[in-house]
Amino acid sequence: MRPRDTRLPPMRYVSTRSAAHGKPFSDILLEGLSADGGLYLPESYPVVDAATLDAWRVLLAERDTRPSRSR
Repeated sequence: MRPRDTRLPPMRYVSTRSAAHGKPFSDILLEGLSADGGLYLPESYPVVDAATLDAWRVLLAERDTRPSRSR
């Protein structure tokens, strides 16, 4: 049985001061404020269903039970 694909589509961000088209995270990361002085917020927030949350919990539990590497 293959695990469910739990990836979400990439988020796009808009300025709080304009209706500018959404920008990807890689574009806004180092900009700080938008060109119009507004803050960047996601265009929309993803809806995550219970099954996806459960799948993420399993992945986190598996990660947390792996032996840690010492440097």
